[in-house]
Amino acid sequence: MHKHSYHTQGSALRLWLQSLFMLLIIATISACSSSSSSDADGELVVSLTDAEGDFLTYTVDVVSLKMIKQNGAEIETLPLTTTLDFAQYVEVSEFLTAATVPSGAYKGAQIVLDYSNASITVQNEAGDAISASAVDADGNPLGQVTVDISLNGGSEFVIAPGIPAHFTLDFDLNASNEVSLNGDSATVTVKPVLVADTLLEDPKPHRLRGLLDEVDEAAQQFTVKMRPFRHLQQRFGKLIAHVNNDTRYEIDGIAYGSDTGLTQLATLDTNSPMIVIGELQQLDDQRQFIASEVYAGSSVPWGDKDIIRGHVVARDGDRLTIRGASIVRADNSFIFNDTLQVQLDTNTKVLKQADTGSYTTDDISVGQRVTILGTFLNTTDLSMLLDADLVRMRFTSLRGQVLAVSPLAIDLQSIDLRRATIFDFSGTGIDAANDADINHYEIDTGSLTLANLQIGDPIKLRGFVTAFGTAPEDFTARTIADVKNVKANLVVGYGDGSTSAISRIDENGLQLNLSDAGKLHHLSQAGVVTDLTTLETMPLITPEESGKGLFMISRAFATRLYVNYSNFQQALADDLANGRSVISVHAKGYYDSDQATLTARQINVRLSH
Repeated sequence: MHKHSYHTQGSALRLWLQSLFMLLIIATISACSSSSSSDADGELVVSLTDAEGDFLTYTVDVVSLKMIKQNGAEIETLPLTTTLDFAQYVEVSEFLTAATVPSGAYKGAQIVLDYSNASITVQNEAGDAISASAVDADGNPLGQVTVDISLNGGSEFVIAPGIPAHFTLDFDLNASNEVSLNGDSATVTVKPVLVADTLLEDPKPHRLRGLLDEVDEAAQQFTVKMRPFRHLQQRFGKLIAHVNNDTRYEIDGIAYGSDTGLTQLATLDTNSPMIVIGELQQLDDQRQFIASEVYAGSSVPWGDKDIIRGHVVARDGDRLTIRGASIVRADNSFIFNDTLQVQLDTNTKVLKQADTGSYTTDDISVGQRVTILGTFLNTTDLSMLLDADLVRMRFTSLRGQVLAVSPLAIDLQSIDLRRATIFDFSGTGIDAANDADINHYEIDTGSLTLANLQIGDPIKLRGFVTAFGTAPEDFTARTIADVKNVKANLVVGYGDGSTSAISRIDENGLQLNLSDAGKLHHLSQAGVVTDLTTLETMPLITPEESGKGLFMISRAFATRLYVNYSNFQQALADDLANGRSVISVHAKGYYDSDQATLTARQINVRLSH
């Protein structure tokens, strides 16, 4: 069991990080009329996210987050050291704050991370949780790390009054860490890659936590006092959430539809706790936060409940085995316990995310992602949650390859990035012969289109596991993504460095030479991995037609960030001409196997000192 007390400030800092980077990009691409400094302030909304990776926890302290003005002035945006678990933000971004910052020209940012008390957990090939220690490139234990980020090769960006800026910072765990497993222990060699991206380029839902301020039923909106990660005493600003006919509510443990939910919300006391899930949309030349799910009142664990989040990996009667269990105690301490037991009873309430239907404990089955609210009766032995007040079945993601199209069956590889082999599907079927089988996992697709699917295609699905004891089918899909149309991650490592790693670099793209590649030389699409050495032609990493994107050149703990490919390409060519060797290349984009191209909006090349 790994315990890390963070009083939810850790999560807030994580948001600060992503927020800053988002601001950098938005400010860069926004049409600003002047680059001169000003005494006025500009409005900034910040949020946080994380790229996919195999980390179960990645908790570090963020000591400082500064924005650097063009004149050298440093603007500290972090009120206190905050502990963050970056691994919790793969599928959602979280609003951190709505704040004001001095307007004017900025050239970059600086972040200080402290790994002295880091809690990092990875999973091995069997899906077991392994505790890892963080080290630098020389194998020394890691302490404080200062990461410098310059924007677009040092060119300025402007924060201006009256032009709200919104940005997200993405701490790319896959690109920032090299994991070495050694039996029951592991080391993580850290080379931080912090990426800025615009919110509208990333379809992840956004989460807003805070206290209810006011409800305006006529305008179909409500205002939330932002309190990320239960920061009850500090001010983080306010944010308006808009609702529509698709918004679903859960208030004091009762589900409501769009017809009654906002009216019920208006009956709550001011400062009632809230969690809102939604999307940022561009409407009438403004970005608005549109709420799809609203949780309020006792449905939000705000200090009086213990919370368990994880996956049901086995069920025996009314007893659930939960793996990957992260626990937030009522005293705000955080604990990671990879396996624990939960006892259900007739008083346990069961709800389904974004659904107003009626459900019981019989609906909870193996593979289901859950959030459980309750109270540990034994505060020293957190192996059994006897009093489970509420189980919320959450959207669950599957990854695999198509075995049959209609009806759809897949070779199941992972459930929310947990290895499929860790799940015991005994009892999931109407009889033992019909228990779910990862080698032929059957999907109820309803009215979803299957026209573009072919046998052997990688696939990603999102939905809910079928009720226990009722399979087949094993899973009901709400969405289906043909992984061929999902962003791919290309990662190649070159050990201590290679001067021949890039065989071609010009205005059309760059191409890698794998002759000096180390263990990493893979292309991943939604968890489906291709070894690049098995391809007939090495993909050309090419920019989008616009040439816009996020292109980075990293050395040690400094990153130069470019927003157009031409500037990046010239700077990288100069570095290579000056004898710099390539340590690694990481690119994200859309892979076309027929054309052997990866159209990338994001490229990071790490060079030697």
